[in-house]
Formats: sequence, C-alpha cells, structure tokens
Amino acid sequence: MQPIARFCQQVIATVCSMPSLRTTGNYFIVNLSLADLLVTMVTQPSSILGRALFGEEWFDARPVVCSVVGTLCAMGCIASTWNICMISVNRYILICRYHVYSKIYTKRNTILLCLSVWILIYLIEMPNHIGWGDTRFSEVFFVCTFANHVHSFALFYILVGVMIPVSVSCAAYIGIFKRVRTSNLVRNRILNAAEAGKPQKGPSKDAKMTLGEFHRNVRVARVLFRVFVIFIVMWVPVAVLILMGMGKQVDYVWYILTVLLAHGNSSVNCVVYALSLDHFREGYATLLHINVSHKMKRNTVSLVDSTTRPRGCVSTVSGQIAPAGLKVVRALNQPSRPEPN
Repeated sequence: MQPIARFCQQVIATVCSMPSLRTTGNYFIVNLSLADLLVTMVTQPSSILGRALFGEEWFDARPVVCSVVGTLCAMGCIASTWNICMISVNRYILICRYHVYSKIYTKRNTILLCLSVWILIYLIEMPNHIGWGDTRFSEVFFVCTFANHVHSFALFYILVGVMIPVSVSCAAYIGIFKRVRTSNLVRNRILNAAEAGKPQKGPSKDAKMTLGEFHRNVRVARVLFRVFVIFIVMWVPVAVLILMGMGKQVDYVWYILTVLLAHGNSSVNCVVYALSLDHFREGYATLLHINVSHKMKRNTVSLVDSTTRPRGCVSTVSGQIAPAGLKVVRALNQPSRPEPN
C-alpha cells in the first residue's frame, strides 16, 4: 500500500510544486488524489485486516472504530466518483463552452466546488447515522461499511453516489466527442478546399494559438476519459452485486474479488497520469530525484490548462474555437514548430 500511497502523494505534490500545473482544472485532480489517498490508506488496509486478522468479533467489540472506518470507506469511494464527474464537466466547459470557462472556474469558485464534493458525499453517508441504515461489519465484504444489508439505502447510495455522477460524466464526454467531431469535419473541408486551389482566408497568429490550445485540451480530455473508463470497468461488478441485493446467495469470494477490484481503482489513477501526461511524469521525476536523460516523446500530452484567452485573440464564428486546421496553416504558410510543453 505504501508505494501506491506515495504515488497519490506525488500527484498532489507535483501540482503544488509546478507553476504550470497550478491551474483551476487541476484542482479537481488534486481532490481526486485526496479521495484515492483516503481509500488507499484507510479502506484497503482495513479491508485486508478485516479478512485476514481481526474478523467480525474484533470490530463488533469496537463500534467506534468500525463506525469511523466504515464512514471513511463509504465517503472515499463515492468521493472518487464525484470528483471524476467534476473533472468531466470541467473538461466539457473548457472545450465546448470556452467563452464562459474563466467566469465559472475562478480560483475561489473551483475551491468551493472541491469542498462541495466532500460536503455532498457526507450528506449521502449521513442517513447511516440517523436511523435509515447503520455502519457495521459486512459479512459479505469483510469490512466495516455502509448498510448494504438495508437494500433501500444501498439503492440510494448507488443511485446518488455512483449512477448520477457516472451519467453526468457520460453526457459530458459525449458532448466533447461531438465538439471534436465537428471540429474535424470543418478542418477536413478546409483541407479539401485548399487542395482544390480555392482561396482560403488563413487564421491569424492569435487564432492559431487558440487552435493549439483546443487540440492540447482535447488530448488531455482523452487521458481523463481513460481514467473514467477504467473507473467504470473496475466499479461495475461490485455495484451490480449491491443492486441485485443477493447477499449470501452469491459466494463471498465474488464479493471479495469485486471489492478488491473497486478499491484498486484508487491505485490506478496516479499511474495513468504518470504514463500519459508528460508534465506529471516530469514532476514525479523531480520529486523522486530521478534524472530524466531522454526526451519525452513528442506525442505525449502537455497538461497546460488554458483558462484565459490570450490578449488580442481572434474569435471565430458562433463564438466557438476556430477549427480551421493548424496543419493547413503550417503547410501553406510556414514550417512546423513543436508545441510548447
């Protein structure tokens, strides 16, 4: 558990220590890392100890410990879900509603949104403490957790804690996909017109900068979409078992495997960042005192969030980012140059 916890800490430390990563969009990644750290440091160890060492009798004799562990377990898991939802909405507004992004995601508003996630997940967990359910040692999950034996509360927990944020995330990424597809169609029309020799009004230098920001943010969104897909794959099995409410009708081994898979999701996110985002990889290397002697691959993602449009930037038709095709401008007007990291 210690290496994974260290990786989660590296995500937080990297964002805090590198000025280029201290953007409002990355606040949600830090918030997600805090949730991952909670699951890694509390939920996973208690789950293993509950199965291997302590057992139900030990936790029954210590109800306060069981209540604290169960509350942190339930909160940490759905905190990951809601933070992934916040990230997807942030990406959607950045890519599809760029003209209002800087108004919505100010530093103050973003911090309040991050705090609201933790308030929301506690409100979801609170019925366990006011009589709807309770927190106890689960005989199927072998860990202190929310009242999954109370099927009505289990349905509420999965619906509000998992299904709603997952649905919002799906809608956000579908919107991003449509926006990128529209951009590609317009770019292809410009390419075809250029090949046919029709006169085309090339975008100004400022417009090219905006186009570069657009494609860079799309590449980052793809990485964060992978995080979302991995989350779905690892959480669906345990969610299905809880929703079915089959209890001991299913062999406990399946419950253990699905819980380990779901909790293991918190150990994956930081690795995805390290493998896919060059700025995070460089930050890890710096913080871990690793000398990086080779150049980063040119196709790795540069995570520099553009929350404000550069002064003098030229707007495009319908207030959207110009999808005029950076390749056309480079091919017709000037030699290519590498994108800034």
